[in-house]
Amino acid sequence: MIDPYDDTVGYRVPLRSAGYTLITHAHADHANMRAVTGPTHVVAGSGRRGNDAFPVRAVLLPHDDRGGAERGLVNGMCFSMDGVRVCHLSDLGDALDESQAAEIGPVDLLLVPVGGAPYTIDGVKARSVVERLAPRAVIPMHYMTPQTNRRDFPIAGVELFLEGFKSVERVRSGVLELTEKTLPLRQTVYVLTNTC
Repeated sequence: MIDPYDDTVGYRVPLRSAGYTLITHAHADHANMRAVTGPTHVVAGSGRRGNDAFPVRAVLLPHDDRGGAERGLVNGMCFSMDGVRVCHLSDLGDALDESQAAEIGPVDLLLVPVGGAPYTIDGVKARSVVERLAPRAVIPMHYMTPQTNRRDFPIAGVELFLEGFKSVERVRSGVLELTEKTLPLRQTVYVLTNTC
C-alpha cells in the first residue's frame, strides 16, 4: 500500500492488509496507518529503504515549486515488483530536474499527480515529467473528482493533463492489473475510476 489516506480526502477509507506500506510524507492524508490492517513493514524516509525482499529507492522531491520552502519535501517511491519498475511521485510540487530524473531511473509504470496548486504540479508540468521519464504506463492521481469536489480542495481535474497523449484508456474500476507481459507497447495513460 502507498500513502493510505484518511476520510478527509472524500473517499471511503478501505481497510486493507499490506505486506509493505510506503509513506511518502507525514501529512495525514498520506499516512493513515489505521487503514492498514494487521502487521506491515513501513517504508518511510529518503534513500534506500525497504529490505532485501522488497528494496525501495525513496527519492527526495519538493512538495512545492520553491524547493520545499512552503510545503516541505516528499519522497518519490521507486521499486520493482514482478519485473515492473514502478515510481509513485507523491505530492510532487515542481517539474523534475535532470538529477532527480537520473536518481529515479528507468520507469515502466509512473503514478504522477496532476491537479495543480496549491498541492502538486499541474497537468502541463505533469506532462513534462512523463516526457522526461518516458514510462510505458502512466496513472494520473491527485486531481478533482466528484468525490473530492469541495471548496476547501481547489485542484483541477485530469483533462488538462490528458491533452496531447495519443493513447488514453478510461478504466471503469479503481483497480488496474499490469504485469511485465501486459505492459502496453506504446505509452498509455490509464484513468482509473475509484469505486471506494
